[in-house]
Amino acid sequence: MSTSVLDRISEADRTRSTVLSLAGTRETELPATVGTLRRLRTLDLRHSRIRTLPPTIGALSRLEVIDANGGALTGLPAEIGRLHRLRDLDLGGCPVREIPRQLWECAALRRLRLDGDYQQLPPGIGQLRQLEWLYIEPTCRLVWLPRGFSALPSLQELALAPAPDGTLAGAVFRLPRLLRLTVLGDGPVRLPPETGQLSRLRELDLGDAVVTDLPTELADLPDLITLRARADRLAEPLGELYRRGLPALLSYLRDEGRDGVPLHEIKVLLVGEGEVGKSSLVGALHRHPFLVGRPTTHGIELSRLALPHPETPEVDITLRMWDFGGQEVYRITHQFFFSRRSLYLLVWKPRQGQDENAIEFWLRLIRLRIGRDARVLIVATHGDERQPEIDLPHLRAKFAPSLLGQWVVDNASGRGVTQIEAELARQAARFPQMGRRLSKRWVAVRDALATFTEPQIPYATYHALCAQHQLDADAEQTLIELLHDLGTVVHFSEDDGLRDIIVLQPEWLTRAIGYVLEDSRTRADGGVLDHARLREIWQSPTPGREQYPTAYHPYFLRLMEKFDVSYRLPENDRSLVAQLVPYQKPEVPWQETPLRMPRVNTVSLICELSDEAPGLISWLTVRNYRFSTGLHWRRGVFLRHRAYHLDALIQLDDDRRLSLVVKGGAPVYFFSILRDAIEDLLRSRWPGLAYRLLVPCVNTLADGPCRGTFPLVALDGFLREHRTVVACHTCLQDTDLWLLLSGFPPEQGPAFAVLARQERRIAEIEQSISAVHATVGHLEEIASDTALLLHGIRRMLAVEVADCPALVSICEVPRSRYNPARLLTHQFQLSLWCEFPDQQHRCTHPGYPFTQTRDWFLRAGPYLERLAMVLRLIPLTGAVTGLLGVLEPARAAEMARLKAEIDLMGAATNLLPGDRGTPPRPAVPGSPDAAFRGDEVAGFRAVRELLFALDPAREFAGLRRVVAESGDYLWVCPEHYLHYDPGLPEL
Repeated sequence: MSTSVLDRISEADRTRSTVLSLAGTRETELPATVGTLRRLRTLDLRHSRIRTLPPTIGALSRLEVIDANGGALTGLPAEIGRLHRLRDLDLGGCPVREIPRQLWECAALRRLRLDGDYQQLPPGIGQLRQLEWLYIEPTCRLVWLPRGFSALPSLQELALAPAPDGTLAGAVFRLPRLLRLTVLGDGPVRLPPETGQLSRLRELDLGDAVVTDLPTELADLPDLITLRARADRLAEPLGELYRRGLPALLSYLRDEGRDGVPLHEIKVLLVGEGEVGKSSLVGALHRHPFLVGRPTTHGIELSRLALPHPETPEVDITLRMWDFGGQEVYRITHQFFFSRRSLYLLVWKPRQGQDENAIEFWLRLIRLRIGRDARVLIVATHGDERQPEIDLPHLRAKFAPSLLGQWVVDNASGRGVTQIEAELARQAARFPQMGRRLSKRWVAVRDALATFTEPQIPYATYHALCAQHQLDADAEQTLIELLHDLGTVVHFSEDDGLRDIIVLQPEWLTRAIGYVLEDSRTRADGGVLDHARLREIWQSPTPGREQYPTAYHPYFLRLMEKFDVSYRLPENDRSLVAQLVPYQKPEVPWQETPLRMPRVNTVSLICELSDEAPGLISWLTVRNYRFSTGLHWRRGVFLRHRAYHLDALIQLDDDRRLSLVVKGGAPVYFFSILRDAIEDLLRSRWPGLAYRLLVPCVNTLADGPCRGTFPLVALDGFLREHRTVVACHTCLQDTDLWLLLSGFPPEQGPAFAVLARQERRIAEIEQSISAVHATVGHLEEIASDTALLLHGIRRMLAVEVADCPALVSICEVPRSRYNPARLLTHQFQLSLWCEFPDQQHRCTHPGYPFTQTRDWFLRAGPYLERLAMVLRLIPLTGAVTGLLGVLEPARAAEMARLKAEIDLMGAATNLLPGDRGTPPRPAVPGSPDAAFRGDEVAGFRAVRELLFALDPAREFAGLRRVVAESGDYLWVCPEHYLHYDPGLPEL
């Protein structure tokens, strides 16, 4: 037996310790002498190689915790049943072969994680009447749950994988006190109607599961406030509704359960170059006479086609045909209407050849926008004129499984039309949304909207339709949002200037935008659109052009901003149309080192794209307009963060290589914002685009900087292996790993180090207050680093804060004398904070009064502790400014109040050590919990539940949700909301 384990046991015995840590030990056996540690309460075997526990483990009558997470235990001895005080047992990652029935005799067990290779558990689990948390790893492959499982009276949180057929055992839905259910794995899952029996359920986490349907009974769960899933793994329209939030999804399910009818519909998009016969193909499918010299389509033309279901002839499948104009100017805006779970017809003219028809370009564009799930039929027109020649085997190999094959038609003679109709029906019938139920009242409103001949209607008209068909306010809101997400209408309900109009014909809008994109004067002016010329553009007397009334011009301009086509310039009488900026790159004016700035640092990133991303630079230009310098060109943009004197250059070095360079005293914050903006745009606009992040080598050679790069994922791996130096394969020099990763701060851990560094800087400034020019430079670095930390924490919370604010503070309601030792008898107020970047502040709302139980403080404590650290950072910049003599009295009073709140929130955690003996719940790998520690995530959920209870109308002190440049959700006050929604322009 190895001496090291024996020594640790001896040391624990000698010091009468209550904790024995053998974490990471490489020995495989635990000696029997461990049974002599009669005072032992915690046994830590995490990531150790110990395979068995000796029978003497049963002698540890005071043992409360066994943590073997990531360890090598293959089983448990029968004597485990003698541990009557055992509260927490974690076998996660252990190759356990069998669970002894004696484990159920540990009646004090409250938390249990099981893992291993076995298919059943012994009967009797119902004896664990205090069990609150149970996590059964998918590797267990349980065939059924043991008898007595549904009798667990205290079980509140359960995580398990479904059976191979996607079902969960019926016993799960009979648990009387279940609050949180987590479904593990990435396979299919089918929730039964019995889910509605979980009357206390608050959270349902479906993780990465594939969900084709959700039971309508979910809408009947009175306490359900959280549903987690992957939108791209939910069948249409569930994914779109999920993105809108739980209230929208429940509204849909509630009305579906009330009067749902099956629908058989699919969107069919016709794409391809101009004048290849797309519109004529639609006419042939409708059996319209062939029209010689048909006008070119500008924008989008919509129609419907009904085909018999190939397996159920009495059922018709409705094809919603979207005929897209092929002109290059429309391609970027048309991408907004590309949608998942749709059929794509790529139409081409054989006479022009494969290359002239840009067939590979269109296949790449569809795959980039939709991903591998896209389904594309190539259709060759003019089949009577020329036999199509196309390298179909090459295209199949390159674009599998999206490419379904090629069909040949002749629109004039009608040859091949019947065959393509049959193929369309066959492919459409395979889509998972076929037969999906929708409330017949919702269908009636949707169909009524389709009867309007006007391209747009006032929202009041839609509201009257909903009232006529008895849709309540939630259903009215959800339906219009769903129709917008599906591309049926265009309506931005969250935008103050746009909510009063509903665009019924998207082609009416895209054609108006197209007229701007085709405007030669705006192109000649470097993309600057003079608002005084809008009447000239939208009311041009040119034959064939549509006339747009002047009253709609402000709407169009605002819609162009919502689509990231343009943004208003500071003088508000002009806009920049980013697609029309010049090709020529201007001189880039990097700032010289200011006297007050001690140094200029550079952080760089290279993003290698698997394919060209159309519109990438123009969208980045518009999204980051807050940092505009007026320097932009087709392949790049130069930005400046004026508050922190930071410059940034984003440019395409070639079609598949995007570079980001940020310079300044403390550039990492600005760099992080822009990097997140790039990644968010790539993920949201081009789901099928693969990309790789590279970090440039920082070494210098005789002829200039080294051109070598390091994959960021590899550097992260080196960091986990505790390496400090890596070798560049280009310059062959060793490079400091931390220097390379200076722009890629880890998401947790260094916060306290950053805080300490800031406070040291403040102390230094206090000692040298006379050096004002240096002090201001340090101040900017402090502010930038502080903003970086807040940005990182906000991103960690991103998956949890889509439906409520995250930045809160708690203060005591004034009383005669504050006694921290009697914390739980006090009255409190919860305040919400505006999260606008660099200007976080308390809302003017008086706050929410509340009292809470000891259990709530136990749950919320870890998150309150994290928030106390965040709030402590916010006034640091103000504190330094105060040293320079500009601290206003109101600011000083706010800082004093904030300090009291920080002290109180710290007390909420520090005064409860006796109840926090159970280790923090481990984070579930790959889940939202992985961003924080498990107990911090649980703490945020406790705060969130409290906020929902205090504010059932979810008004949140007037805060409104917006999306920042980086893709993060922020909750901001009315004043700062204007930065994201400036309203309609005044023309």
